[in-house]
Amino acid sequence: MITTIAYTLTLFTTAVLLLGAVAWALLRRRGEARQAAQRITVTFAVFALATGYVWLEVGPDLDYRLQAWDQPLLARPAPQEQEV
Repeated sequence: MITTIAYTLTLFTTAVLLLGAVAWALLRRRGEARQAAQRITVTFAVFALATGYVWLEVGPDLDYRLQAWDQPLLARPAPQEQEV
């Protein structure tokens, strides 16, 4: 599930990134619009890198741990206090 969401977000941010780059390239004479397109491109480039990392590195392992039956999500349960 996490992998699917990260994949979808990666595609979306990549599409917005490409549209921002095209707008930045086409708006040579309009300074304010070109700066806005540049900010959008940089912002969504960071988002695309982050979601790509989750999709490729973190997501599959986390999905596997969430699907495992009868196993805790954490490696070891917290120690319980004992009464004397």
